Amino acid sequence: MEQTGPTNDPFRGFPFPRGITPLQCHLYAGAKNICSGAYLHRKAAIQLIWQSASITWHPWIDRALKSFCDYNWVTWTGPAASAKSFNASLIGLLFWLEFPEGTSVIMASTTRDALARRLWYYIQDLHSKIRPRPELTIGQALYSEYMIRLRAGDKKNGIFGLAIEDGPVEEALHNLIGYHNTRVLLVVDEAQGTREAIFQATDNLAKNPEFKCLLLGNAESREDPHGRFSEPLSGWISVDPDSSEQWETRGGPAKGLGCCVFFDGRKSPAITEPGGETKYPFLINQRQIDDALAYHGTTEHPRFWSQSIGFWPPVGITQTVLDERIVLNNHLRDSAAWYTEFQQCAVLDPSYEGGDRKVFLPSNSVRYQLRTAPVNGSLSLVPRSNSRSLSALTRRSITRSSTSASISAAKRTSLPTVSHSAPPARVAVSCPSSAENGVRSTVSRKPAKSLTAQ
Repeated sequence: MEQTGPTNDPFRGFPFPRGITPLQCHLYAGAKNICSGAYLHRKAAIQLIWQSASITWHPWIDRALKSFCDYNWVTWTGPAASAKSFNASLIGLLFWLEFPEGTSVIMASTTRDALARRLWYYIQDLHSKIRPRPELTIGQALYSEYMIRLRAGDKKNGIFGLAIEDGPVEEALHNLIGYHNTRVLLVVDEAQGTREAIFQATDNLAKNPEFKCLLLGNAESREDPHGRFSEPLSGWISVDPDSSEQWETRGGPAKGLGCCVFFDGRKSPAITEPGGETKYPFLINQRQIDDALAYHGTTEHPRFWSQSIGFWPPVGITQTVLDERIVLNNHLRDSAAWYTEFQQCAVLDPSYEGGDRKVFLPSNSVRYQLRTAPVNGSLSLVPRSNSRSLSALTRRSITRSSTSASISAAKRTSLPTVSHSAPPARVAVSCPSSAENGVRSTVSRKPAKSLTAQ
């Protein structure tokens, strides 16, 4: 039987122009996600570009590269020595080399010193090891200025280092939103310690024709930017640090859903592969994990979770009144379950002393008392029928004429109050819009009389 072409053609007969090299084909196919797919072509391009640079390939590079190819908003979480910064620098440099004309890559870290020690250190090292060749444009390197530009004076096409914690936040925002190009990639290292306002700039960057965002960090808190962008679609309860390695997230302004990749220190290639500690001396190994465990004394220590396992600790590293274990176990992020009808009322702060302004707030609320539900014993707020008239609280003169009409109308209704006859386990009051004409109260989805950390 006559064959029409090579049996192992990675380009699957795509009509590339004559004279184009395999590297150019892989770069184009990887950027366009055609032929054998972005992941396979980008991996092949990396191996061709840095074939003499002694890059040690390992499974975590595969996982990192595949997540970048499959999603536009990606978070990576892992322990110390999990090669997150190196992998991000490698992928960021490759992304620019695919189309130097029309591509902006922003490598951001907290401070200039942190940028120089991690992301930019690897960018400079990898860029300097590229062997010059006619079919590859590598641009002009200004390493000391944290810049690799396509040509002299070009501040649009290139790779640019940015320290987002140095200087006023407005300056960092201005520097970020100024990037407009056909393809834009934002890489944020140490995302757990990055200013919240910085992520406002992603709304602007997402208006570019192609925008990708990659967030790296150590898992410290589910409430910091790194933790929030890593939250699974079905909530934290849907993932298990002992078995989950990747899950979809809501992502950010970039197109499509996001993805979080968890590099578990306990499953490091330096541990799982024979002779791994020798093959991958730059990855966390079992001896280092054992040393950390001996130092902390328990596997439950937050720092052990963050720096040795790479997952969010049951109790956050930052001490708060309600730690993350209480929040998760008591479903405090769940939607509220409402019981009662709505009844119009108002709230007044007469400001008897202290010199503060008097505050009058008409709202959809009602007077409440705590009551134990007969079915499951959980506490709920229910309307209280024998509520006292608001007029009893408005006998003192309210001098502001702008509120006098409202006060007069409100004297016919009642104030919301809460009886403290029982501990308020999970009690919340909502003030919906006037169109809803009623009152809401909440109870726990799980029957519980008090918050628990078990």
